[in-house]
Amino acid sequence: MFRPGLLVLALFSALPALPARAASPDAEAARQKGLELSRANQLPEAITELEKAAALDPNSAEIHADLGNTKLLAGDLAGATSSLETAVKLKPDLGVARYNLAYALRKSGQFGKAADQYRIFLTTVPNDPDAHYGLAESLKATGDKLAAAEAYDAYANAERRPAQARWVEKARATAVELRASATGEAPLARANKEKTTQAVTATPGKKLSFSKTAPTAAAAAPTEVLPEAAPPKVEAKLARARPAEFSQALRQLQAGDFGGAEPTLAKFAREHPDDALATAALGSARLGILDGPGAEQAFGRALGKAPREALAGIQLGLGEARRLQGKDEEAKVAYRLVLEDQAAPAPIRRNAEERLAALP
Repeated sequence: MFRPGLLVLALFSALPALPARAASPDAEAARQKGLELSRANQLPEAITELEKAAALDPNSAEIHADLGNTKLLAGDLAGATSSLETAVKLKPDLGVARYNLAYALRKSGQFGKAADQYRIFLTTVPNDPDAHYGLAESLKATGDKLAAAEAYDAYANAERRPAQARWVEKARATAVELRASATGEAPLARANKEKTTQAVTATPGKKLSFSKTAPTAAAAAPTEVLPEAAPPKVEAKLARARPAEFSQALRQLQAGDFGGAEPTLAKFAREHPDDALATAALGSARLGILDGPGAEQAFGRALGKAPREALAGIQLGLGEARRLQGKDEEAKVAYRLVLEDQAAPAPIRRNAEERLAALP
């Protein structure tokens, strides 16, 4: 039988890992104080504490990543870049730090270096739409139009969040315009050709190949097609520092104590409506106490905020919430969306298959 706690475990496997504890107790104490100050938006004081933690434990990649993330919040791009570079040198597979390094480099105008970091990040998280979009923006700024077009198409292929549908259309249009500009072909003619021939685009999970054409002086500052603010989530993936009570509620949830976890998760989700993991965890707790309507509401809210990699798990939870209420046809829709998601983890996919097969 499907256990709601498994959904949260699957979400954890898809989302960036929570930072590990520092080896030094003094460093960890300074780190936690810094994160608490950051949550209170006292950024200068937070940076001071995190710098103290980094000095006490200079080999902790996680501390350097926290420091870099906080400097990003404070608008210190140079300082953020330095700290995040240290973090990825110490721990190359620290995904959030790698993404944020790419973001900091892009925001500071170091587009070639940013593209390199986005590419490295995408080797481990190939279906992250935000990284594809950041890569596309970086490549476009270097003047490599063909490579940027591939990256915009890759973003459009990877993006599954309903709220971003219009940006998928804009990204595809941008790709057409960039290819037309690179080849000297009129955009409309290029678009018509792509309707009648199979366009070669990067697909999620497939390694991108990039043009090596050197940018010309005229191409060094291309015209912006998509506004920088879109998609809204293409910002630094700042690791959310959650309080100890939240971690305890997740442990209760994973242990099957759904009633014990629900009040804490509900309070945290109310206070942090943009935290998709917290809202999905609340949905799991409500599934466990057989609150179908409440679970459906929570999973529905989480869908609009979640990163690409978490959508399959949330869709599965939504299907379970609907099935619990007897909404079998609506549940089938959610399960089918899981099966159509190429990035869905195997346990999530198996649960969706089993549930779909069991429904009349």
